Amino acid sequence: QDGKVTPSSDASIGETLQRPIVLISILWFFLYGGVEIGTGQLANTLFVESRGISQETSSAWISAYWGSFTLGRMLMGLLAIRIGDKWLLYGSMMIAILGGGMLASNLHEVTSFGGLMLLGFGLAALFPILISQTPMRVGKRYAPNTIGFEVGFAGMGGAILPGITGVIAENAGLEVISLLIFVNAIIVLVLYQGMLWWEAKQPKLSTA
Repeated sequence: QDGKVTPSSDASIGETLQRPIVLISILWFFLYGGVEIGTGQLANTLFVESRGISQETSSAWISAYWGSFTLGRMLMGLLAIRIGDKWLLYGSMMIAILGGGMLASNLHEVTSFGGLMLLGFGLAALFPILISQTPMRVGKRYAPNTIGFEVGFAGMGGAILPGITGVIAENAGLEVISLLIFVNAIIVLVLYQGMLWWEAKQPKLSTA
């Protein structure tokens, strides 16, 4: 006990990937990345080519989407202190689902704009909070590999899922873009609940 950390103290990649909670978490980040990036990338096609909104207005709305995302990140710390991480995550996901539903409903330009803003604001807190909770969720031994996978798969989801959505939209119609954003926002919440359920079944893990 000289205080040094032995190589065996960290799990291998193979050991990490054998844990179901890690796989659920990785899938969550993959879908999250697809929703966040996909909304920003595909909203312009949806607005301009499907809903007849001018390019100038669409560009302004998408800029506002990223602005609401930034505002949400800025307010995240204050909100977490007041209501706690768990309820902030639940509330944020419900806001994102509401926004996705408003966007998919296509009732009016105002509801589309409002839905886009709610999506940005609702998604803002999810990534940093879930990353910070990783050691608690999977245990210190598996946390370094898991965080690497989470970050990588979030980027992968942002790169892959918008492309898949675009291919589907070419065949099923452009309005499917908003529907898939809405459905993926719901799945993000379902997977988060799955992580909590699995975590509750396991013995308390060391995060020290």
